[in-house]
This record gives sequence, structure tokens and C-alpha cells, in this order.
Amino acid sequence: MPNELGQVSFEVRNLNCTSDLWYNLGGGTACYLIEYRDEDDDLRSLIKSKFSSESDDFLGQVIIEACTLVGETELWYSLAVTASMSKSDEKYSTPAPQKIRLRSQIKKSDSYSATKKYLTSAKIFDSDRLQLRHSEKRTDRSAVSGAIRLKISVEIKGEEKVAPYHVQYNCLHENLFQYLLDNNGTYFRLPTPKKSDDWKVYFDARSQEIVDEFAMRYGIESIYQTMLQFSCLFPLCKKPNIAAVLNSLLTNIISFYAHNSSTNSITASDRLNSSNFGTTFSSQDEDRLEDLRSSIKLLISISNFRTKVQELSSPLKVSVIISDCVKACITSSYQHIFNNCIELYAKEFESDSTNADHGHNNSTQEQQQKQQQQTDEGPGCTKHLSFWMKLIMLMILTIDEDINVYSNVFDQFFDDLNVGNISAVTQWQLFCQDLKFLLEDHCKETHCATSDYVNLHNRVNSFYDKFIAVLPASSHFEWSSRNAKNNEIDGEVDENEDTSTMPSFPLWFEHFIQKWFKENDDASVALAKNAYLRDKKEKFPKASPPVLFSCSVTDVFTQLNQCYTVVSTLIKPHASTGLRYLMAFASTIENVLMSYSSNLKEDFPSFCNDNSISCRLMNNIQQLRIELEKIFLIMGGDKMKAQVVLFLNGVQQKLSSVLDQTIAIFCNRIIRLTSAQHFISLTPFVAEKVTEMSHLLAAVQGQGQILLSQPSQKNAIINESNKTLSPLIDYLDANLAIFAQLCEKTVLKRLLKALWRVVMRKLEVQIVLPPVQSNKQSFPELPVDLLSQIQQKQTKLVINLSEKQRMVLEMILDTLKQFFWANNNGLKKSFLQRDLSYQTLVNALFMYTQSTDILIKAFVESQSCQVPDRFPDDTPNENYGMLSMQLDFFTHPATGDHKITVKIVAVADIVWNQKSSNIFQPFLKLHMLGPNMATRRRVESTKVKSGLFPKFNESFTFFLDNECELEFYELHICLKDYCFAREDRLIGVSVYQLRDIVDQQRTNCSSWLCFKRSVYVDEIGYMILRVLSQRTNDQIAKEFFKLKTEVRYS
Repeated sequence: MPNELGQVSFEVRNLNCTSDLWYNLGGGTACYLIEYRDEDDDLRSLIKSKFSSESDDFLGQVIIEACTLVGETELWYSLAVTASMSKSDEKYSTPAPQKIRLRSQIKKSDSYSATKKYLTSAKIFDSDRLQLRHSEKRTDRSAVSGAIRLKISVEIKGEEKVAPYHVQYNCLHENLFQYLLDNNGTYFRLPTPKKSDDWKVYFDARSQEIVDEFAMRYGIESIYQTMLQFSCLFPLCKKPNIAAVLNSLLTNIISFYAHNSSTNSITASDRLNSSNFGTTFSSQDEDRLEDLRSSIKLLISISNFRTKVQELSSPLKVSVIISDCVKACITSSYQHIFNNCIELYAKEFESDSTNADHGHNNSTQEQQQKQQQQTDEGPGCTKHLSFWMKLIMLMILTIDEDINVYSNVFDQFFDDLNVGNISAVTQWQLFCQDLKFLLEDHCKETHCATSDYVNLHNRVNSFYDKFIAVLPASSHFEWSSRNAKNNEIDGEVDENEDTSTMPSFPLWFEHFIQKWFKENDDASVALAKNAYLRDKKEKFPKASPPVLFSCSVTDVFTQLNQCYTVVSTLIKPHASTGLRYLMAFASTIENVLMSYSSNLKEDFPSFCNDNSISCRLMNNIQQLRIELEKIFLIMGGDKMKAQVVLFLNGVQQKLSSVLDQTIAIFCNRIIRLTSAQHFISLTPFVAEKVTEMSHLLAAVQGQGQILLSQPSQKNAIINESNKTLSPLIDYLDANLAIFAQLCEKTVLKRLLKALWRVVMRKLEVQIVLPPVQSNKQSFPELPVDLLSQIQQKQTKLVINLSEKQRMVLEMILDTLKQFFWANNNGLKKSFLQRDLSYQTLVNALFMYTQSTDILIKAFVESQSCQVPDRFPDDTPNENYGMLSMQLDFFTHPATGDHKITVKIVAVADIVWNQKSSNIFQPFLKLHMLGPNMATRRRVESTKVKSGLFPKFNESFTFFLDNECELEFYELHICLKDYCFAREDRLIGVSVYQLRDIVDQQRTNCSSWLCFKRSVYVDEIGYMILRVLSQRTNDQIAKEFFKLKTEVRYS
């Protein structure tokens, strides 16, 4: 008796009950009846039974005929209200008395509250008595349905040692099947179906009669026959039409055994091994494709059988099972094309050049040739990589066939199964394994050309982009770059990059591609050099009539653009390798362009005598900059990594510098003027024209104040300026017209800028601020080479410009700005106004209007370091002695005048060439420099001493007025050697600026000062000195200029 069930309404429940029953059956027609009842044993029923008799509720029954029992069977029987024995089975009887052991297991459905169920003892009836039970009906409470599972063992007297009838039937069916299969040459002839239940017909008529007779006589169930036939046919599932029959058999088996179940699962161990459907089911044969469809239906039916009948756990989608089958098939296909790559490629892509009439004598030779070809072009070949290129082509062909043919078959059954994607990913993973092993071997010893690796990389990348990159990252995670970091041939990976979705094959190729970059670098530089030499030999002809540059520029960038076409395919798959490849290509660009520019700059001076060629060479440099900008944008522009952008910007700046250098050479070298038949240098020629202007300006007469508001005076200034400017403006107008035709617009503007600066510099040097007539070592900024040329041509310099001459110069500057602006076709006004050379000239003109005191005040204020230890070019400034000095200052409380007391203590470490004189007599000369010193004592001298370590201990006093602060004064000290009856010789100079003591907020201080060869002044100080040098009638200006330009005696 089973246990009591919980209260569950309208649910399906399984009740397992096991009991053993033994019966002896005699001969004749017999059967046994199994009843299923509900026992009323609850408290209410027990009390009620005391007063009235009531039987248990009848739930169902099942009748088992003895003639159907043989051996050991375990089957399900449906419970029914009534049961009867089929008339067709009444003629069969059990051959001999039988002893039956019945083990039952009940599965039922209940729809009522908690009850107890039990299985009655099986009762044996004859067929005549069986009808007595037909009239009994179930009560309302027994509205249930279900099935009972019985395991029955039948032993026939006298046949205890004979094999069970089911085993006997197995031997009969299988041997008969194999006999028919062998007679048909491994092809099983299927019977032709005529009726709906002809799936039960397994053989031809004669053979079918034999198995049916055995089954009826010994109780072999028809479903058992069907399953045995399925087992026999399954090994032949690849044969034509077999899959359809298997599907039909399995569908009927499922239909026979189908029942309600709470589980619907298939375990992973029940998956099927697949075969190569590409070979078995040819894409060219529609009948075989139909067999493929039937095979898929068969697999679906098998899955349904295991789910509904066997009730396996852990269900898997049928598409997953089919997917595993497809993967196994693709693996087999890849192995096939890998092993037969050369032959398959020749068959698919190459024309058959072999003569079809070759005799049998050539077969051996052809076989040997094939073996040799397999050795020379196989996967282990180290001379070239053609095998892998062919393998990729065959992989693409296979994937296309899977997409175009087999996907149509599988899509009829599964929406989530993409055969093309499975084929691509499976072959990609297998190919990556083989490719990695290949490159690891080649990394140790390389025999192939680097270009072969680049081509293979591009072919692999093309395959990846077409089939793999379009898939979700999880589909090809096995070969992401995160699994390649420990490989010895892998490159460096940027830690900031997300490499989880990046393929790893670019890292495997990096070793070889970097070698290719080095070879390509050398080849590109050589090509650029050859292009330049060919251009030079042909006198730099134009690339085409409309352009102004020569052919070599086109050749250089044609090569670079072709290189980038290859590089662009290398940089895409992986960010880290792509960055390194971009940097390598940028380095190639720099090497090529700098090599070309170096050759051009070296030869440029020799072509400056020809305007056409020299301008074309400058145009070439500018065109290099333009083409570099184009290739920069093609590479990604500012979207590239910052280091690549900075590198290429640096190359652009280098080219710009080269262009400026060639323009400077052009302006200072000899050129040929088309308007004259002589040769002359451009810059000195401008200087000569400016000299003519200085003569014309010197002729301008007029004193007093000039008012431009008066038309007469304004017109006079305009006329004088036009007359003075005419020599220079005529020259510029004649030559700039030629340059406008020969130069690119950008080159012309740069040339205009250079000429503008030359003109401004010459006006400043030759008219406004002529060079000082002193030792040039004091002023490193002074252009010594140009000064000598100017002095040779200069006959009269304008000194102490009058107010009218200054206004004429201002008008000339305005006219020159308009000329170089050229109605917005030349230089921009903003550039002309902000240019340093123009600002310097304007400031110099402005200084002419300032007094000497103001200029000296500006000098002291601006020159804060006149005796530096090192010059701006980092060259040392030697010491020639040390001075110990004490300084005190006092400010009168009433008048505000300042009293400065200077005590000279001693001088030490004097450096002097004693061989130049037998007697060395050093002394110090002190100069107080600053504004408003014309009426005050400003120079003091110590006594003459002897030796290199003289001690003075002398004090001097200087009085300063209260109009200016102390920070605008300085003490200029000169250490000299006294010479009788001739000029004293300077040993060294030092400067102490009074702002130092003011900043310290002290009234006295002691310090050591160094004596230097001369004072150092910057551009502003030099400009002030040049203005002061023109004031020959001003004693203060003359003294100040002399002090600041005096240099140690050599």
C-alpha cells in the first residue's frame, strides 16, 4: 500500500507502488485483470461502515492477455473503466502452463483530495468471465485517469533454459536485415509505403511475413519491432532516404510512448557525434540536401524522444545539439582542406594545364610531382607563405558555401542557429592555432621575405574583418589578445587599452612587420634620393603645366601614399600594434622628407643664379608641407594618438624651418635679375638702395615744428617721402612681380616677410641707428659681415635726424606697409604692425624725441645684469679681478637729496699680462651714472697703486637730487693701468646698481664685485646706445656711450 498523498487539487502526481504477485496459468485462453480502487479508511468511513456495507471506490482496470506475455517484459498499460480482449487475439493461447511474476508500478492522475490508493490482487479470468467486469462503473469520486507500469516475467514449462523470445526476435530481425543489406551491396532497399500505417512494414513481403508471424506467435509488440528496425537503420543514416524513414519511425515511437511528464530534458551525455555533412550531403545535389533536412528532422525527433519518453534531466535546446554537430563537421572540413590544400586550391582556382591524354606511363611521374609540390608548398615551407594564402581562400570558399547553401536548410528549423557564423568562428579558431605555431617557428629563423608576412597579415586581417569582427565578442573570445600576453612573439600591449575584444594575431606578426618597416624606410629614402637626382639632372621640370613644383615631389609622395595603403591595413585590428606601426610610418615620413630637404638645401646655393629653378625648389619644400598635411589628414588627423600627432607636427615644423632657411639663402645669395644682364646680391642691393635713400633724406631741409594738420606742410612731407623712397620702391616693384609668377602663394608670402625684415633692418642700421664705431665684441647682436659691406658703400650717414626728417621716415614706413599689404594680396596688416623689426624701428624713431637723461634712465632700468657670469649662449664670462667695497647712503630729511659714500677697500686676483709692460700701476675710476648728473660731480679716481693685490682704503662721496629714485642710478667702476703720456689701459669693468641696496632696505652694505672684460647689453640697451652715439654735441651722451662700449685692453 502506498503512503497517503497530500491535499493537491487538479495536479498530476506520480505514485510509485511495487508489489510481487505469482500466478500459475494453465493452458488455454487466459488473461488477468488488475483493478485500481480507492480505499475508504478514513474515520468517517470507518464509523459509517459500522451501520452500512459499502465497497471501495472503483478507479480503473487493465486486462493483460496471457498470450501476449513472453520472457521478461516491462510495459505501461493505460487504466480504463472497462476492458475487453480483442477478438483477433482469442485464437492464440499460451503454449504451456506458465508461472507469472507481476511487479507493478503505478502512475496516475488525481483530481481530488487526499485518499489512499491500492492495487488489488490480480485475478485470473477466462475470456467468458471477463465480460462480467464490464458493467462496473467508476463513481463520481473516482474521476481519474492514468497508466500502470508492469514488469512481468513468464516462464514456460520445459523451456526454462531457452533464450527469451525478445532475444530470439532480435536475432531474427537483425540477421534478416543484414542478409538483405548484403544482397543489395550495402544499400538497403526500403519498401514502398502505400498506407498511413506502412511505417510498420520493414522488409519486402516475404521477409515481413516471417517477422510478423514470429511476433504474433510469441507476443512481440509492434512497437518493439519498430524500435529494433530503427536501431538497424540508424548506422545507415547517411544513405539516401534513410533519414526520412528514421524520422518517421521515431515520430511514431514518440507518439506511441508519449505521456504527460513533469520533466522535459536532455543530458549533455546524450548528444550525438556528427559527421562531415559537406561531404555526405553535397551542396550540388538537391536529393542529398533533402536527406540533410531529413537528418535534421531525425535529430529533432531523437531529442523529442529523449525528452518526452525517457524524461532526461538538464534539457538542452535542439539547436545546441545541432550546433555541436555542425562544429564537429566544420572541424572535419577544415582538417580536410588543410591536408589537401594544394590539390583543392588547384582544382577550385587554377586552370588544369595537364593534358588529358597523358598515358599510364606518366602517372608515376605526376604522383612524384604532386609529392614534390606538397613538400615545396606545404605548411612547413620556409621559403614562402603561399600555402597559408591558399588555405585562407579555401576557408572563405567553405564559409560562403555554408552561408549560401546549408544555412537555407538549417534556417527552416532553427531561428537561432547561424551555420555561417559557426563555420567562420570554428575555422578561425583552428586556423589561429596553426598560424601561431607557424609564426613562432619563423620567429626563430626567418627565410621568407618580410613582404610575404605583410601580405599574409593583410589576408588574415581581411578574413577577420569580413567574418569575425562582425560577430559578438563572445563568439571569438578564445583568441583575444588578453590570452596572448605571455607569448614570446607578442608585442607590448598598452595597459590603458581594452584588449578584451582585440584579436591577438597582429601581435604575432609584429616582429616581422617591424623588419618590413626598416626595409621600407631604406627603400623609400633611396627612392626619394633617386627622384631628386633625376629631377636635378633634368633641371627640375614642372610636374605639369599648371603647377609650380617639380616631378620629384610627386614621386616621393606617390611612394609614401602607397606605403600608407599597406600600413592602413596593419593598424586596424589591434590598438597597441597600430600605434607602433603609425609611429614607424611617421618615422619613415620624417626620414624621407628630411633626406630630400637636406639634398635640396645642399644644392640650393648653386641654383640661386636662376630665379626659375630657385623658386621652384622653394616651391618643392612648400609642396612637401602640403602633401604632408594631406597624408596627416588621411591618417586620422588630430584623432590619432597624441604622440603621433606631435611627431608629425614636428616634421611639419622642420620643413617650415627648411623653407625659411632656403628663403634666407635666396635673399643673401647672388640672383639673376631678368631686367638686367648682371648678377647682384639681393640683400646688399637693398642696402645700396637704402643708402641712396639716406642721401635723399639728408637733402631734406627744414627746422622747427611740423604740423601735419596744415595741408601745405603735409603735402611737402608726402612729396619728400615719395622722392626719398623711390629708389627702393622701384627695385621691389620690379622684382616682386617676377617672384609672384614663379612662387607659390605661401612661398611668396614668406619671401615678402623676409624682404620686409631686410628693408626694416636696413632702414634701422643705415639711417635711423647707424652701427656704433667701436669694438664689435661688446655687441654680439651686431651683424659684422653686413656692416663691412655697408661701410664700404656708405659715403654719408644721416646723423641727428631733424623733426622733418623723422616725419618723412614715418611717412616712408606707412608707404612701405601699404606696398607690402598690396590691397590684401600680400602680407597681413596685423603682421606688419606686430613684426619685431618694425617695432624696433618705430621705437628707435621714438627715441630720437627723448632727452639724454630719459634714455640713460631707461638704460639703467632695463639693463639689470651687465656683468653676468655667463652669456646667453652659455659661454663663460671670465673674471679679471675682485673688488672689496663698502657703500653707505643718506637721505636729507629736509631737501630729500641723497648722499652716497663709497669706500674702496682693496682689489684682489687681478689678471694682467705682465709681459706687456715692465711697470703695472692699477687704479680705479668710479662713475655715477643716472639722470640729472650734468651739473653734479659724477667721476672719482683712486690713487695709483702697484701689484696684483692693491689696497686702497679710500672713500668717495656722490650727491644725487631728489627728482629720481635711487633705482635709476648705478655705479660704473673701471679698473685701469696707469700709463704716462698715453691713454690708460682698461683691465676690467664692474657695475653696482643702487636698486640692490634699496631692495635690501638697508642704509649700508659691503660686497665683492667681479671685473669683467666689458659690460653686456641686450637689444634694447644696444638701441639706446646707438641713439646716444648720434648725439655728438652732448657730453653726457658721449661719456655714457664710451663707458658702455669700452673693452678690456688685449
